[in-house]
Amino acid sequence: MENIFIFKDSIIAIFIVSFIVGIMGSIVVLRNISSIAGSVSHAILGSIGLANFFELNPYIINIPFGIFIGLIFFYIKIILDNKDEGIASIIWSLGAALGIILLHLSKNKSLAVSTYLFGNILLINSFDNLINFILLILVLLFLITFGEEIKITILDEEYAKTLNLNTNFINLVFYILVSLSVVILVKSLGIILLIALFAIPSLIANKFSKNFYTLILFSVFVSLVSFILGFIIAFKFDLPLSSIITLILIILFLLSNYISIFTKKDIKN
Repeated sequence: MENIFIFKDSIIAIFIVSFIVGIMGSIVVLRNISSIAGSVSHAILGSIGLANFFELNPYIINIPFGIFIGLIFFYIKIILDNKDEGIASIIWSLGAALGIILLHLSKNKSLAVSTYLFGNILLINSFDNLINFILLILVLLFLITFGEEIKITILDEEYAKTLNLNTNFINLVFYILVSLSVVILVKSLGIILLIALFAIPSLIANKFSKNFYTLILFSVFVSLVSFILGFIIAFKFDLPLSSIITLILIILFLLSNYISIFTKKDIKN
């Protein structure tokens, strides 16, 4: 019981994070833009380096920077209708390069690099959870307010426009929320695990879900299972938590592929 109290902030964070990535990851996967999480997470190395160089609270720099990156991706992908991944690569390469230079010039470079590459959800505190919870509320409000519009936009954006749905506004809010999710969660999850969580749970859930909302719930469930198994294995064998959770997600994805193929064969027979 005492151990649970020690890790209460981490346990709370697991549930909050699972819902955030379950919702946003489902939309990302259905829209086939899984690379956006990787692009944003690398780009924000610039703001991380800036915050570390001037010894500021990372949230002060990261949150405005996340909104800015979201606006850039919205402008490129939606307004300019540019599907070329090369531009996204240039953006994240620039951010990563500037960030690494600033981290190299700062006093606390080794701690910052390891924290943001690999994360450590065990070091999360109550203030971090407050920020995470505010983000979850924003994500839930987005889903509740625009749930049906999001489904129509995912299925056929041109058809959504004929229904006079404000697809540009929905896309704008979506890109900003994705970017904010990445910049806020990267501290506790790290870039590697964050990219995996934005894609793999929803890819698994998509194989067995019949509608948009069951996809989200299943994605949340897969995220929670991976976190719980990761905690158990990491503590038992003294292994890095983020890497273990990532490996668990990959194993679950491979198992889901096998189950999906096996089930289809049974149906045919």
